[in-house]
Amino acid sequence: MMKPFTSPSVDWLRSEPFILRRLKDAYRDIPEKERLICAYRRAPQARHWFEQSQTLYAESKNVGWYAKPTLLYYAAYALMRLWLLFTRADYPKRQEELAHGLAVKKLKPKRFVLCDDTIRVKHEGTFPLYSASRYQYKSAGENWKVAELLEFIQKHERSDRKVALKTGIPVLLPHLIFLYYTSHLSRYDSERWMQVLSQEEESSLYVYIFFERLIPGVFHDLLTPFYRASDR
Repeated sequence: MMKPFTSPSVDWLRSEPFILRRLKDAYRDIPEKERLICAYRRAPQARHWFEQSQTLYAESKNVGWYAKPTLLYYAAYALMRLWLLFTRADYPKRQEELAHGLAVKKLKPKRFVLCDDTIRVKHEGTFPLYSASRYQYKSAGENWKVAELLEFIQKHERSDRKVALKTGIPVLLPHLIFLYYTSHLSRYDSERWMQVLSQEEESSLYVYIFFERLIPGVFHDLLTPFYRASDR
């Protein structure tokens, strides 16, 4: 697999004229005047979101474990918003759609507990909107224990399937939820985050596997809709 962001297939996202052309085509179902105004206004924004994601991804390789999950999560968040920009001419309809759309519910109010904490998918926000728009999968209202996320990630670690056959869940989505959780854990409970990384437990092992081996695949999946058809 080619490293994320290095494929020539995404070079057009660095060029506003090419982005503008794609946006005009993407918004072809709305009235001509509105389509042109919308496309011209959004082309710079699309380029900035792509470059932001690329920069954050690159920088994540040069920082320590305290910052790595946050940089990677916001790199993924920018690509989710980029997808929505290209597929929904009305995005965002309201301020709530710009929120993350995820929330952490801790087992202990003052501390994170890795396998027992829960992440809830809200009814509005970038994540549930991305899930419904790209995969036609309604994730809003779901609750995931971190232990369930790790189990899912472990099970599909070497799978090329885009959708888990038994559950119908798009494989990318639990990976994004776990990335969101670790960005919170590393920022708001750095002591517990370091404990997670230093423990010799299966859950700690899969945290390492996730960041060291699976992250390129996560970003490949996020970028796939923007590749040329022959490169997907």
